Amino acid sequence: MLNRNQISVLLLSIGLVWVVLLCFGWAGIPLYNGDSVAYMPPVVNVANGQGLTNTFSNVATFYDPSGAGRFSFHGFLYQLLLGTVLTGKTAHALFVANACLCCLCVGLTGGASVLALRKQQPVSNSWLVTLVLSVSAFSLGGFVFGVWGRPELFSMVLLAGFGLVLQLVKPERWWIPIGIWTALLAVSNPVPAIFTTVIAVGLLFARREFRPALWETCQAGTLSLTLFGTCLAVLYPYSVGEWFGNLQKAASITYEQGSSFQFSELVSNLVAFPAYPLVVIPVSLSLGSLIFFMGWSGEPVRNRGIVWGCSGVLALLVYKYILLKPSQIYSLVALLPLGYVSLTSALVKLGQLWNEQRRTVFQLAGGTLVLLLVCSTVGLVRRSVLYGFYLKYGVTYAQTRAVFDRLQAEHSGPIGVTQGLWVLTEKPGTIYPLHTPLAVAPYSRGGGKYLVFQQDGFKTLIPPVLEGYDLVFSSFSPVRPRLFHVSIGNTVPGYQIAVYKIREGVVSFPLRFQPPEAAAPWGVEIAPTSKP
Repeated sequence: MLNRNQISVLLLSIGLVWVVLLCFGWAGIPLYNGDSVAYMPPVVNVANGQGLTNTFSNVATFYDPSGAGRFSFHGFLYQLLLGTVLTGKTAHALFVANACLCCLCVGLTGGASVLALRKQQPVSNSWLVTLVLSVSAFSLGGFVFGVWGRPELFSMVLLAGFGLVLQLVKPERWWIPIGIWTALLAVSNPVPAIFTTVIAVGLLFARREFRPALWETCQAGTLSLTLFGTCLAVLYPYSVGEWFGNLQKAASITYEQGSSFQFSELVSNLVAFPAYPLVVIPVSLSLGSLIFFMGWSGEPVRNRGIVWGCSGVLALLVYKYILLKPSQIYSLVALLPLGYVSLTSALVKLGQLWNEQRRTVFQLAGGTLVLLLVCSTVGLVRRSVLYGFYLKYGVTYAQTRAVFDRLQAEHSGPIGVTQGLWVLTEKPGTIYPLHTPLAVAPYSRGGGKYLVFQQDGFKTLIPPVLEGYDLVFSSFSPVRPRLFHVSIGNTVPGYQIAVYKIREGVVSFPLRFQPPEAAAPWGVEIAPTSKP
């Protein structure tokens, strides 16, 4: 399908994406903020022999009121596996490991796409196919960052591997990888597992006669349930009943819905969300190509009624999990590797449906696809430009870790840190979270003498005044990232922090801003430690 030169172009594209991903992983940015604070500390705790726990996140303590912070409200395979193989046993090693997972996802998706194309009849313009594959690699590279620190990243790697294995196994044996992968997804990230199960059933009935397909579906279900139960019994360290109960509680809280669409919420989450801008483009392309692939690309397609029934169920799931709750779009982002594997195959098949107009249809569809995919690479481009600002104006993980280690050496009590800064220590009992740095809150509630705020949490260029506290150290960058005079971020990415010390006799005070001239001076040094 593709010649040696075209494969070289694709490999070069994947290699460039790998360079960007590994650079971010080595730098330790972006920080694990937001929901990732619930999912990433257990990895470091497992690596350090502290078990599948998270005492830093309020989410974990909510579902485990005992105070032990048992991780009992979500899939757990990602945390256990990554924590077991995490060589450095530090948060910085976790950044590198996740970057490697991102690279693995992009590489497996590219390999699966090439194998899928080898099953197609040749097309006249294979360079257009190469361009689609190359741009897809850049697009996927940007969206793996959108789920940085979330279990969807592991789901994307699993689904990329699933797409690759499906190309290597005959359709009559598809029930085996389907059973294995749906079980692994279920104990890693339940919602993408539901979507994948529907897609897998549709593929089985599209390729096989009704009776063999029904039998293989039952076999896949039996294998999946057996493996799922084995993982729960052997790997999960806590009560299985508690896990199911908390899983149901988490689902009811997360997906409690109204009955009407909120257009502004749709736009802000599907188009303009900073973590994955224009995500509606690749998600729509992926879902459309998967449905097309189920219903048209078999030779011949069988059981069309069941296949389109599965497509209808898929649409219903999108309505429930995405359109009524657009902030949950990351559940569909997890499907992108599988969607991208079918995307180019669907394009080629589309060009073959109309023999007389094949070349024109293929070129028009391919050109449109390239333009859409180029738009979806805006996230990776933005992050690449921001990395340049980090190199010139940002503060590294090692520099801030040194400051924090000195602070811990001086002060034996707990230190309050904003969420992403939990990565500065592997001793969770010595820190407590500051969840809303701009809200009125009792910041000394953890008994801490020092508070440490990340600049990105404030999204300001200078440290604000914290009433009742003195600013003793600041590494805030005064630069606002701009590209061609257009702002691409509130602050420079990196580990810029402000350290505050409580005044004597103060119990707690709310945070408030004062004019810039009243703020503490830039570059104040922390007092030298009296200990070696």
